Amino acid sequence: MFSVKNNVARYTAEFCLANNDQIKTITTTERRFIIIATARYIVKHIDYKDCYNYFFSKCYFGRNVFGLKNACKFYFNKNSTDLTEAEFTKLCLLIMNPAKYDFLPSSIDSDKAPP
Repeated sequence: MFSVKNNVARYTAEFCLANNDQIKTITTTERRFIIIATARYIVKHIDYKDCYNYFFSKCYFGRNVFGLKNACKFYFNKNSTDLTEAEFTKLCLLIMNPAKYDFLPSSIDSDKAPP
């Protein structure tokens, strides 16, 4: 079983390497080995809270909104530190499936989303 830190490190490694063009040209086995090695490095050298910060700063929250800070402003007009538990839960659901869990009316224009 993997610990929470190991899972966070693995997700961060996969997320970081997903946009790497060189990693797309190698076999699945090689890619998995690189992800595991990167995750191991992350566990030993990087605080897992930094991994969460990196992950949430890059996530897509629907309506052309990327990053937790921008999502908090767009959906709730608040800072991330001012969110309630229910509001944070709604944003987490948006990461999983922005189209399915979009809680704003469709009449709200996504052009107002921050860059």
